Amino acid sequence: MDDGTARRPPASVTDQRERSLRRHRTPAGAVRDAWRAAVEHQGWVRPEDWWHPSVEALARAVARRQDVRPAGTRLGHARARAGWGLRRTVDDVFALYRRMPFAGPPSRLVRAVVEAWAEVVLAPTDVTLCGDPRRGSVTAGYLASLLGGVYLLGGEDGPPLSDEFVVLVVDVPAPAGGTGWEPVTLLLDLGPALLPVLPAHALIVTFSPGRVGTLVRRDPALPAVVAELAAHLPDRAETGSVVLTAEIPEDVPAAHRLLDQVAAGY
Repeated sequence: MDDGTARRPPASVTDQRERSLRRHRTPAGAVRDAWRAAVEHQGWVRPEDWWHPSVEALARAVARRQDVRPAGTRLGHARARAGWGLRRTVDDVFALYRRMPFAGPPSRLVRAVVEAWAEVVLAPTDVTLCGDPRRGSVTAGYLASLLGGVYLLGGEDGPPLSDEFVVLVVDVPAPAGGTGWEPVTLLLDLGPALLPVLPAHALIVTFSPGRVGTLVRRDPALPAVVAELAAHLPDRAETGSVVLTAEIPEDVPAAHRLLDQVAAGY
């Protein structure tokens, strides 16, 4: 007799569904439902607060194997406007891919979500991410981008860069089962408190897995920003997590050597 109790499908049915996901393109509705199930399992947001048209857009893009960046941008904007923090927003994207037969969300998707979130929360600052936080695939070009434009802005007659800027480094080794985006989310989740120290075009560079850096202004708010970041670090004695600032040398070659040292572990 049917007592109305929901029953889980037999393991054989679950296995069959998994094989089907691997053989065929997943319908957008199935992607969305799997995503919602993952969110409900985590229990940190109500389903009615989770759904948004941008969820449908990303589910469609994943199901159709389309470029996920436009949908990721929509999702990042929507989550920011709804008051979601960046860590929760990134965790939401990873929840989707934990239910998919893929290795995880592509970095281009997470980057689109993060930059879109920052576009809302940190306006009018323009935030750009360089490198893959999970691989630390930074190049000399990224390092040059971080400082080159600022040296040009300084000019020959301007004040020394070290009087105006420092390099802020956040080092958070990824915990077991982590996303690899922990230092980025830790930094940007400070939200508007960051605005006094960020330049108009903020470049956040991944030096190595778990270690990111950006140029920040020598503003009276900087010590409070550093203290707030340090307060939210995981157990520093066990993880080696650290927040630090590094002085900028007077010339570009010396600055690049400094950044190479930071990338190698300072």
